[in-house]
Amino acid sequence: TLVREGLVALFSTVAGCSCTVSAAECVEAVRAAEFRRPNVALLDARSAFDRHNFGLKLWRERLPQTALVVFDYAVYDVHLHEVLRLKNVGYATRNDVFAELAEIVRRAAQGETVFSNAARRRLRKTPHGLQLDDSDDRPGLHRLTPRELEIMVYLAQGFSGRQCSEHLGISISTVDNHRS
Repeated sequence: TLVREGLVALFSTVAGCSCTVSAAECVEAVRAAEFRRPNVALLDARSAFDRHNFGLKLWRERLPQTALVVFDYAVYDVHLHEVLRLKNVGYATRNDVFAELAEIVRRAAQGETVFSNAARRRLRKTPHGLQLDDSDDRPGLHRLTPRELEIMVYLAQGFSGRQCSEHLGISISTVDNHRS
């Protein structure tokens, strides 16, 4: 609540910017936004990346024209990887200064896909667009296969190995192999 109310207060000082919806829960925010039709939604990473990325999917399904910016605690490769898979979703962190966050939101409202400076340092341009920098000198999750990363995300969200197995349609021993 404190962060949400603080952001509303800060954004009220930005020329041409107004907060039309502020909600603690993703579903509540989407319902309110369906009536107000905001240009941009700043999504807390916890609601964006909850089980099966429900928050991001719900926003995309119900309000496809709304630009999204995920607001994370810090730059997390696993979240950045998910954001890169989607179209028109930006990424900022609580470690960014407010002026940078305001600029990201402003540019997202203009249709740009924007990443904070900290997030851009983790990215590289390729012929296929932006991707996580997988240079060997960079520590991180880029060494995991897509399936290992997928299982790790589910495990980090509290799924058991058995639940991962059931959800992905693979055996529990395969989940255990990917986990190890």
